[in-house]
Amino acid sequence: MIEIYGCFLTLIIGFITCFLFYQILIPRRGRRLTAWIVGAAGMSVCSLLLKPLVQSLPLWIYTAVMMFIMAVFLFLLYRIKIKEALLWSVLSCGIQAVTELMAVGLLFCIRRVNYEALYVLNELHVTATLFACIIEMFFIMLVLVIWKFRVQGKRRKNILLLITIPVYQLALLGCMFYMCSDFSREVLGAGMLIVLFSLLLDWLTAGLIDGQNLRAEMEEQVNRLNEERRKELEYCAQNSRYLEEVRLMRHDFSNQLQLVDALYAQGGKEEQIRELMDELKKRVNGAEK
Repeated sequence: MIEIYGCFLTLIIGFITCFLFYQILIPRRGRRLTAWIVGAAGMSVCSLLLKPLVQSLPLWIYTAVMMFIMAVFLFLLYRIKIKEALLWSVLSCGIQAVTELMAVGLLFCIRRVNYEALYVLNELHVTATLFACIIEMFFIMLVLVIWKFRVQGKRRKNILLLITIPVYQLALLGCMFYMCSDFSREVLGAGMLIVLFSLLLDWLTAGLIDGQNLRAEMEEQVNRLNEERRKELEYCAQNSRYLEEVRLMRHDFSNQLQLVDALYAQGGKEEQIRELMDELKKRVNGAEK
C-alpha cells in the first residue's frame, strides 16, 4: 500500500509542478490541458525511474538531472526558447527546494527523525510528501497571482478571488498538520483526498477566472467594434448629407448658368449678368468653406 501511495503522490507532484506552466505558457501544439497532462506524466515517469539515484548519488546531482529533464519537456511542449525553459525549470526547482525544507520542518515538529530516513518509502516519507504537495501548491498559486496581476493586468476582483486560493492552501496545511499526529494509513488516505481536492479546486477556480477574463475581453472587443461601427455610420450619414447638398448646389448652378446663357443670347444688360455671376461666385466660395 505504501508503494502505491508513493507512486500516486509522484504523479500528483508532477501535475502540481506543471500546473504553473499550464496556466502561464502557451503550448506548441494542441490544447493547454493536453500539454499539462503530457508534461506531468512525463515528469512523473522520469522521477520514478530516477528514484534510485537519490540513494546512490548526491542530492544535487539528482536535482540537476531533474531540472534538465524538466527544461527539455518545457522546450518540447511550449513555445519558449531553451534558455527560457531552463529559467522556468530553475524557478520550479527553487519552489520545490523551499517546499521540501518547510515540509521537513513541519514533520520535525511532529516527530524527530533522521533526515536521510525521509527518503525511504515509509509512512514518514508519504506524510512529508503530502505536506510538500500542499506547500508547493501554495507557492505556485502565489506566483500565479503575481504573474496575472503584474504581467497580464487582470481585473482586481478576479485577482482577489485568486488570492483566496493560497489562503485556502494554508488552511488545508493546518488541517493536515492537525491530522498527522499519528501516521496511520487511514490518515494518509485522508491526506491523499485533501491533496486531490486541493488540486481540483485550484484547477477549477483558475479555469473559472480565465473564462471570466476571456468573456470580459470579448465584451470589450464587441463594445469597441460597436463604437467603431457607430462612428462609421455617422461618417456615412455626414457624407450622404454632403453629397445631397452638392447635388442640390450643382442643380442650382446649372439653372444659374442657363439663365446667364439665356441673358447673353437675348442681349441682356451687362450689369444684370455681372450680378448673376457675382452671386454665383459667392455661392461657390460659400460651398468651398
